[in-house]
Amino acid sequence: MVDRKLQRAGALSELIGGAVKNLKVEERPAEKAAGVIEIDPSKTRMNDLHRRSKATMSGAAIQEMVEMFRATGQTNPAKGWKLEKSDADGAEVVLVYGARRRAAALELNRPLKVELLPSPPDRSTVIRLMHGENRGRLDYLPLEDAREYKAFLESGEYRTAEEMAVAL
Repeated sequence: MVDRKLQRAGALSELIGGAVKNLKVEERPAEKAAGVIEIDPSKTRMNDLHRRSKATMSGAAIQEMVEMFRATGQTNPAKGWKLEKSDADGAEVVLVYGARRRAAALELNRPLKVELLPSPPDRSTVIRLMHGENRGRLDYLPLEDAREYKAFLESGEYRTAEEMAVAL
């Protein structure tokens, strides 16, 4: 009985994951890339809405990305925007998404490829882009979704779950 439930859950997860991967989300003008750069990953930082679990950003969770970088290089750029001047920590680029790619590039001491947005996006665009990028990952944990949703509601980014569902 338990095995059958696990099989059904696995099949459903694959079906949903495949559907999400095949979704075509129309890019808004503020989301179109201005180009791709390579930058020292230590000169980048995550945006202030980034809420990834530490467990998914260290150890074995990052090792897979490190091995992929070693084997094939960085095939998918992170996404971010360039600051007018470096911030207090020396960051020149703020990343919308790409925390695992950044961690792998830091570990390997390699440049990080970043697809630049033409200008700093508003908070709702950052949320939409982050959420869209992570929803396509099959290894994205429901707990990460829950933490993200809770934080967006508590911070006032969205007043209700319904408003957040429509926006995302």
